[in-house]
Amino acid sequence: MVRNGCFFRTMVDKDAQRHRIKIQRVRCRGCNSSHSLLYDFLIPYRRMELQAMREVVERYVKEPTTYLGALTDAVTEVATGFSALEYALKHLSLAYMFLMQLLTAGELHRDFATQFPCPNSYKVQKHGKRERLDWLATTLKKYPDMFEILNRYGYPIFASGRGCGLLRTHRAECPLF
Repeated sequence: MVRNGCFFRTMVDKDAQRHRIKIQRVRCRGCNSSHSLLYDFLIPYRRMELQAMREVVERYVKEPTTYLGALTDAVTEVATGFSALEYALKHLSLAYMFLMQLLTAGELHRDFATQFPCPNSYKVQKHGKRERLDWLATTLKKYPDMFEILNRYGYPIFASGRGCGLLRTHRAECPLF
């Protein structure tokens, strides 16, 4: 990997503060593809910080509320909150399998016998989505830092887009900054 310039990105943190962050770009000499070295708290193709998106999803899953009631100071649009929940539900099966791998490897220690239903799942008409909401509520109850664990290991739940191979700064083999 060689440095290939940089760009600036605006990020909104959980306190609704805007920050301008410098992102390093690198180019692979082997395949000639470019990559961005994102920080752990950033989500690919999103301007919201991981904590801000997590708070919206946790509010909706843990409290009886609506999408509008789950909004925070940082996430002020219903569409953003809705898409955060949809991405969490869409990637839940892969996230769950990865958490089970960590559990069997001995890195996580929890009991999955108890179920914690989502207080808003009764509003959903489709049975599959209702089950996934309950599953997400149970997983967040057992693993409160689930989104941080997955993001640290390269599974960004709230990421959308082309799914390119993004590198993380803490995973880089040599320091680039």
